[in-house]
Amino acid sequence: MLRYARASSEDQPRILQFLNQFPGDYLVHRLPSYLELQPGGVYLAWDGDELVGMAVIHLPRPHEAYLGGMRVAPARQGQGIGTEFTRFQLAEAERLGAWVVRALVQEGNAVSPHILQDKLGFRPSIHWHVGRYPGIQRLAEFTPEAGPAWAVDWDRLNRFWERRRTDLWAGRDLWMPYSWTAQDIRHHLEFGGVAIAPQDADQEVQALALFQIKNHEHLSLHYFYGERPHLDRLVGYLGSEARAWGVTELRYGLPEPSSRLLAQYFSEPPQDEWRGALFERELSLAKVHR
Repeated sequence: MLRYARASSEDQPRILQFLNQFPGDYLVHRLPSYLELQPGGVYLAWDGDELVGMAVIHLPRPHEAYLGGMRVAPARQGQGIGTEFTRFQLAEAERLGAWVVRALVQEGNAVSPHILQDKLGFRPSIHWHVGRYPGIQRLAEFTPEAGPAWAVDWDRLNRFWERRRTDLWAGRDLWMPYSWTAQDIRHHLEFGGVAIAPQDADQEVQALALFQIKNHEHLSLHYFYGERPHLDRLVGYLGSEARAWGVTELRYGLPEPSSRLLAQYFSEPPQDEWRGALFERELSLAKVHR
């Protein structure tokens, strides 16, 4: 019978040794930050003294859990460990207070969707894209008749959110889509990371982007939605911001419809693009909150 335990920083050397079985695994670089997650964190599956699996639970919202980083030792795959481990994750997420659980699965992975959807009752939600475009400053060629949002725009921003409140966004991690709130917009507003079109205070917001300038190296795009011609103006403003900050690259984590909208403004396909499907399940606590 497997034993599950939350990992601590003292387990890091053993986990890194375990990850050597997966050459080039991104978890090697993300492990320190995942070990610090509270609530949630890195969880290990043990068969006696043998480490046979690891996984990550993150709660970006108090009621939303995100499952990721599932790894099962190659020699132990096909033995049902992944299914049982995910069942443990669901129980642990509920214990931590979550009533919505999500998991992102890369395209081409046939095993995880089978476990999530067929065995554990998850449903497919959206497709998610992560990638980057060089040459973001060229976007300034589009008419930049959009601009930053200000505190006086709060009512218009809030009404936009009310219309789009079921959307998902990337938050801090481009690989972790979850629900957004009006407070997320307000937070970005305080730090100058909200772009809107039109800017006219007498008109409703028709296009919106949430972004950050990261380390003076790239513009990170976390939410992007609108319709032309407002979207053209929004894109022009993002290009102008990039030019002003001297950054030349745009990185994004967006749902498929928004990533396709963004692709219209670049002549080349995105680099290092990652695509996957998001799966979602409600837990019993969801009934309490309805």
